[in-house]
Amino acid sequence: MVAFTGRPDFNLLKHWLIPGFGLIANLVCMGFYVAGPFFNLGTKMEPLCALGISGAWGLYGAIYFIRSSQSKGKSVLLATK
Repeated sequence: MVAFTGRPDFNLLKHWLIPGFGLIANLVCMGFYVAGPFFNLGTKMEPLCALGISGAWGLYGAIYFIRSSQSKGKSVLLATK
């Protein structure tokens, strides 16, 4: 979304509305998934287990990205010129 802002090939529908709808839909689904067990719509441990697995996978990805960047001699964050 941010990468296309200000570019000549920017399209509001493709680069803001559709990704924005996807973001909102994902947040609503995750909110229901977390809040559902409190309304007797599932088990209490299921969403916590899923969030734990997602968090562990995200942590693994971040560590891999940082170590891979360091081994290639690349900076993790972009520096301004």
